Amino acid sequence: MIDQSDVDRFLKRVTIDGDNEKIDCWNYDGCTIPKGYHPFSWDCRQSYAHRFSYIIYNNNFKEPPKGLYVCHTCDVPGCVNPNHLFLGTAIENNLDMKNKGRINPAKGDQIHTVKLWAQDVIDIITGVYLNVEHVCAELNITDNVVYKILRGDIWKDITKYYDLEKANKQLLFNPWNRPSNVVDIGIVKLIKIRLAQYHSPTVIAKDFNINRNIVYSISYGNSWKHVII
Repeated sequence: MIDQSDVDRFLKRVTIDGDNEKIDCWNYDGCTIPKGYHPFSWDCRQSYAHRFSYIIYNNNFKEPPKGLYVCHTCDVPGCVNPNHLFLGTAIENNLDMKNKGRINPAKGDQIHTVKLWAQDVIDIITGVYLNVEHVCAELNITDNVVYKILRGDIWKDITKYYDLEKANKQLLFNPWNRPSNVVDIGIVKLIKIRLAQYHSPTVIAKDFNINRNIVYSISYGNSWKHVII
C-alpha cells in the first residue's frame, strides 16, 4: 500500500522541465538504469518512478492490471509526467517502440516468443531489470524463458556478445536481507546453472553465502530434485 511518505519521497525528486506542467516533461532526480528509467521502491517492492507516478496520479493509487505496461507518449524513459503516461500491453509497447525507431524486431532463429524483441533480451542481460520476477511481470514471460536466455540456450546471436555469468549474478542473486545458508528456488536454479557451467562448488558457496555442503547436495541430486533448469 502506498502511503503519504512514499508520495513525499517521490515528489522531492521531481522537477518540471519548463513552464507548462501538463506539456513539459517532469524529471526525476534519482539513479538511472541503462535503459534510462529511474528505479523507485514502495511497500517493500521495487519498480519504476514513472510507474509510481501513473499509479498516484492516473489510477487512484491502484496498481495497473497485470500484464500492462506504463508507456510514454513523449518517448523519454525518465519522464514522470502523468500526462505523458498511458497503459499498454507488451505487444503494444513493443510496437510503439518499433514505430519510434527504438528497437528492431527479432528475426530467424532468434524468435523464441512473439512477446520478446532483441532489445528486450539485451535489457534482461544488461541489468535493466531488478530480478527475474521483475522481468516476468514487465515482459509477460515465464521464468524458464529468462533462465534459458541467461544460459545462452536461446537468442544466441545476442547472448554470445555478453558476459552471461555477470548477468546471472545481477539478475538472479540478490543477497539483500537473505541470511546465510538460506536458499530458495531462484537461488537453486542459479546454483544449478553455475554447476552446469562447471563452476567450483566452493566458489559458488562463497558467492551465495551458503555452506559448501548445500551446493554438493544440490549437485548430487540429494536436495531440490524438483527444480529443473
